[in-house]
Amino acid sequence: MKYPLGIMKKRNKDFYYTKEAMVKDLMKLINFNKGDLVLDAGSGANKVWYNNIPKYCKRYECEIEHGCNFYEWKDKVDWVIGNLPFHIGWDFVNKSLDIAQTGMAFLGNINF
Repeated sequence: MKYPLGIMKKRNKDFYYTKEAMVKDLMKLINFNKGDLVLDAGSGANKVWYNNIPKYCKRYECEIEHGCNFYEWKDKVDWVIGNLPFHIGWDFVNKSLDIAQTGMAFLGNINF
């Protein structure tokens, strides 16, 4: 099966990797400041969001499959970012409201 532009190879029924070119374009829209604490809320196996957080920021990541549950994150950060599981997107937004001091930036679609 061939996938439309903007969607990477299918991992399973509900999971798609984000193309790095898209992440780089989206990162340009976020007003990061030097020293910002930035949390990738679900870094995934390819860590494409995490790896593209500007080097002048302090980077953190959560990935449930690697033992770090975003819902258990307690520390304040400036930004929470990433491509979240769309079917529980609002849960991520609510959690982010508790820990993000500056903002949140998520990739979403109609299912978010």
